Amino acid sequence: MIQLDDALREMVEGYVAILTALQARHRWTSAGVLRLAAVTVTGMPPEQAVAELDAAASALRRSGAWWGPLATPLRFVLGGILARRGIDAAQAARGLSETLSLFRERDLPEAGYTAAIAAFLLVSANQGDAVEVELVDRTAAIAAAWSGEPLRLAGAADLPLAALHAVRDAAPETVAGCVASIREALEDRGLKKGEQLEMAARLLALGSWTADEAAEAMVRVAEAARAHRIRPRRGLYDEAALLALSGGDPDRLAKGVATVREALIRWRIGRRRLFGAVTLGEEQVLGIATGLVLLSRVAELERLRGGAEAAALIAARAALDAQQAAAVAAASTIASTTSRR
Repeated sequence: MIQLDDALREMVEGYVAILTALQARHRWTSAGVLRLAAVTVTGMPPEQAVAELDAAASALRRSGAWWGPLATPLRFVLGGILARRGIDAAQAARGLSETLSLFRERDLPEAGYTAAIAAFLLVSANQGDAVEVELVDRTAAIAAAWSGEPLRLAGAADLPLAALHAVRDAAPETVAGCVASIREALEDRGLKKGEQLEMAARLLALGSWTADEAAEAMVRVAEAARAHRIRPRRGLYDEAALLALSGGDPDRLAKGVATVREALIRWRIGRRRLFGAVTLGEEQVLGIATGLVLLSRVAELERLRGGAEAAALIAARAALDAQQAAAVAAASTIASTTSRR
């Protein structure tokens, strides 16, 4: 029998209840999107979570163009984020439209999923209102600094994470320098170069630490993951970075992810497995397990409310925002290939 501590079991049981209800209500919606959407509202009472996610997703669909991202199953993930943060969906949709207009005025990519996700992250950080043009400019400058090219030439792929950094009010050159230092520190510790290492460096740069501290934290998480039979290949570098950001004990975090992953794979509802007959890739299962462990970590820190834990709490919340961005980006890929419901 899989042993979960009380906090993790509460998160997993809540996730299962929410996902089961969503799957029953939306039988023809992409299962992958619903799995990600359920994570966004886990921690809320299940009935409330499903009702508010549904209401937000419906409001987004009504307010958006029928061919745009808000008309696809991606709206369930975005709606879940709004429901968790208590933001009115109709207000956020207006803010999203106005913010994307700013993208267009500044000659930035404003079509497609990644641009919409970046604008959504800016708007949700602003409690649903459109943002000032200065914030759009800072987002663009950060993304351009990462790619080394003008954003209109490099495309919109870097925009979502750039938006997370932009709302922290950091200067673009400071963010770029921090990411470069962390990337170098990770490479010095033997992590393989490439797109996934770059993503990990950008996530770790959300924390308040030196490059060496960030790299050491991620390496400790990776070593703990291996001890619990999780092999953080390059495709899983972002999960290791998110766990490092939370500031918890690496062994405890890695053990939590391993046990949650196993519980999700084996969980049955009657005679039916939670995830049905669909075979999930390791990255998706671990991504969901990581999200649930991070949610448990934030709930724990909020209960403690100690001054000594304040830095870790801030890091954990930043990690959750980054996890939401990663989930939305993954959902956008699924949504672009699935029928609109």
